[in-house]
Amino acid sequence: MWPFRRAKPVNITLAGTGKPAPYVTSLSPTSGPAAGGTTVTFTGRNFQNYAAASTAITLDGVAMTSIVVVSDTSVTAVTPVHGAGAVAAVFDNSNG
Repeated sequence: MWPFRRAKPVNITLAGTGKPAPYVTSLSPTSGPAAGGTTVTFTGRNFQNYAAASTAITLDGVAMTSIVVVSDTSVTAVTPVHGAGAVAAVFDNSNG
């Protein structure tokens, strides 16, 4: 399982776009298997500025896949294979 815990918050970083950074208020589910393949929905704001092709979301440096910017307030992505324990999610839109 890879729980997202408040002890290790979702960290958001954004490089060089001049656009408001995405702001995550919640995500679901908050845990899943280390084998990956779980679709996670990030809820928040400022997602409309980002094209999925130029947005990377990583879990402790491992890229998530199938990123879809659903709306200004929702993004989905599929978890990669990852070690057990809490992870930090990082948004990077340095290409877009």
